[in-house]
Amino acid sequence: MVTVTITISRKSIFLCIATVIGLLVLWRLQTLVLSLILSYILVSGLRPLVRKLQVGIHVSYKLAAFLTFAAIFSLFIGFSIAFFNPFFTQLQMFISNFPAILSEILSQAHKLGLNVSVEQIQSTVVSAFNQSADRLISVTLSSISGLLFSVGVFVITFYLLF
Repeated sequence: MVTVTITISRKSIFLCIATVIGLLVLWRLQTLVLSLILSYILVSGLRPLVRKLQVGIHVSYKLAAFLTFAAIFSLFIGFSIAFFNPFFTQLQMFISNFPAILSEILSQAHKLGLNVSVEQIQSTVVSAFNQSADRLISVTLSSISGLLFSVGVFVITFYLLF
């Protein structure tokens, strides 16, 4: 039987450890790396529009970039208002009509022969609201995080555009 000896050089061990550390650092910085990649993609897409504005209406490059960002920001705000306004309107209508909805539920339950009291419905609704409050906090924090990420991407894009 032949004995085979495998030796691993120090350079190989060092490269392996450096690669693992580098991947861990990239993993921890994934938000920053993603921001830079998205910003670069936005800059690549916006630069031709900025140049056309610069040449077409004869304004400086900085003003053309600012006008482009102002238009994008206005569209973002407009779509946000168009999306969230009906949601909040419906939620407000539901809250204001909740007593009428509750009485309708009770009358339908009595017609079906179910013994349901206001206290039972109230305890069910309160427990549901308590559970949804935790979800609401989580969604709110996620939304704020996403908003800050978007603002960061726009700031980096604006910086890269100059």
